[in-house]
Amino acid sequence: MLITVIGLAMFPVSIDIGLLAALAKFGIYIVCGINGNGWWENNLLSRGYGFQETVYAANSESAMDEYSKG
Repeated sequence: MLITVIGLAMFPVSIDIGLLAALAKFGIYIVCGINGNGWWENNLLSRGYGFQETVYAANSESAMDEYSKG
């Protein structure tokens, strides 16, 4: 939010609002792209999920079989 306000303050009032909206939208995409996986990880950890191990398999069914075998 603060970045958007600062960004808007850098442009004169006469500039097209569509351009400002596009820049704000682009900024939101960048922030979400950079932080998205971290937000998802924190969400899963807060719900009780945790990293166990990495399993390499051709598909999800094979991965579940490999993990359940130990």
